[in-house]
Amino acid sequence: YETLPGDLKVAATFYGNVQSRLGTLSGLMTPASLAPEVAARYPRCMDTRRFSPLLLLGDIASFVLFAIVGLSSHDEGYSPANFARVVLPFLLPWLAIAYLTGLYNRPTSSEPSSVVKPVLMAWLPAWGVGVALRSLVWGREFSPAFSIVTLVVNSAILLGWRAVAVMLLGKGEARAS
Repeated sequence: YETLPGDLKVAATFYGNVQSRLGTLSGLMTPASLAPEVAARYPRCMDTRRFSPLLLLGDIASFVLFAIVGLSSHDEGYSPANFARVVLPFLLPWLAIAYLTGLYNRPTSSEPSSVVKPVLMAWLPAWGVGVALRSLVWGREFSPAFSIVTLVVNSAILLGWRAVAVMLLGKGEARAS
């Protein structure tokens, strides 16, 4: 732990705190016991037959692309700590919200415009949580300019990537039907 860079040390501490608090609940709530409750509350997220790993990997690549562009435009190095600082505060809430809203299920349409509403409905709260995580967990000062750039640029990257994915995956789904 002592050899970790500052940003990763903060993340490791946060993870350790969360893990220890969850450990105290382990006797009461296990993933198996929560599955029926989660499935009932979020029926779209638990459809493993329609899960698309391509959508998950493309989303991760979208956030990595944002980090590469951002780090290079500010002449910052591509260290693991820098990537963690830029990617994780926004990727983690996005993954959770996208999963819970069914965005990792294969699309049922091949229309690129069909991604706009669901992606924005998931990205806006993920962005808000990401801005908060960036300040609270990673210790970065709140910057309205960075927040707006993150909102706009990640919206464009996610919408562009998802539009292409829907055209590719949606056509495959239509052929399979």
